[in-house]
Amino acid sequence: MKKGLNSIHGIIASILAFLSLLFGGFILIPLFGENGAFLGSALIALIALIFVFATKTKLSCVLPFELPSVKKFFGAVFMFAGVTFISSGLSVIVGRFFDANVRSDAIDSILLKMHPMLAIFLIAVVPAVCEEFFFRGFLIKCFSGVKKEWALTVIIGAIFGVMHLDVYTFLPTALMGALFCFIAIRTKSLIIPMILHFGNNALSVVLTYTGAREGAADAVDLFAFSLPQSVGMSILYIGLGIFPLILGYKMFVGKRVFVFKTFVSFMVAVAICVTGIVTFTIFSFRFVSFENESAVVAEQTEEIPIKIDGEGNFEIFLEISATKSVEIKIVCDETTLYSETLKGDLTLQKSFSYDGLGDCVIILSPIEVGKKSTVDITYVILESVLPR
Repeated sequence: MKKGLNSIHGIIASILAFLSLLFGGFILIPLFGENGAFLGSALIALIALIFVFATKTKLSCVLPFELPSVKKFFGAVFMFAGVTFISSGLSVIVGRFFDANVRSDAIDSILLKMHPMLAIFLIAVVPAVCEEFFFRGFLIKCFSGVKKEWALTVIIGAIFGVMHLDVYTFLPTALMGALFCFIAIRTKSLIIPMILHFGNNALSVVLTYTGAREGAADAVDLFAFSLPQSVGMSILYIGLGIFPLILGYKMFVGKRVFVFKTFVSFMVAVAICVTGIVTFTIFSFRFVSFENESAVVAEQTEEIPIKIDGEGNFEIFLEISATKSVEIKIVCDETTLYSETLKGDLTLQKSFSYDGLGDCVIILSPIEVGKKSTVDITYVILESVLPR
């Protein structure tokens, strides 16, 4: 084999790595049991080593470990946080078209059979070392002939996404892979990519065990939202990611952080987040009723029915004004949602469930019999269409 790595070596190694990940389980699982399913990253590292030694390439060229500056490190952390949020936003949209749970459920079922420390080792430590060596060490060296930095990051990111063998995770994984490639190129080191890769995977392991212990079956299925709700949530995540990504990039590349420009980017991010929240909220509730009611409370209790057609989960927004002290209760299906002695003005929001069988009423009772109190009530009922 010709001395020195080149793009041909990178292409051949990538094809072999892809095949090893696709079919490697037939070898690894019989040898290591179910744990073998997570050792694919070690296998692709072995492929890279074969090419490195065959081409007589110095190992230091594909495993660079220059110590980055503190500023670059924290800049990279901020960029990582930003890309994580943006990737989550992409995942929400992609999850509308692909079943995200099939592969993750299969992985979680294997993961939960392991001791947590073994899971951390196989899913966080091994990939952080082996995958960064292959993708951000070996492949960057192979494709060093690509002079455009952006083109190299796109190529490595795309290969990284494809290697995860999952249509659902391709975009967010490719985006994260491109970020790690950019960091490795600019720092000429794998230290930061390895640390961030480890942190990302270790957090996934912790969340998996935590979710299993607390009962993941009770969690809201984020991918059961309607398309408009998913768009709103995606916009929110992207808004959350923009500011740390911009700030982190400026820190990482050594650009001066101007207060005014930072403030503007922050406000743009806030505007995007608000747009996402508003979009999500608008499509998360169905208008049920809007009523203005008035009652005079003096000698006896007065009841004002709350008009609800059907059953479901609802939000009630009330504005109440009483000229004299009265006791106000909101009761639905014989459950008291709210109770207070009121004089003056009150604004209230309450969530409640209604099965369509009992009555929902606002009960007004006099505090001092004979003293008239005029009570004006305005309420809006919205039905929640969030998945439960």
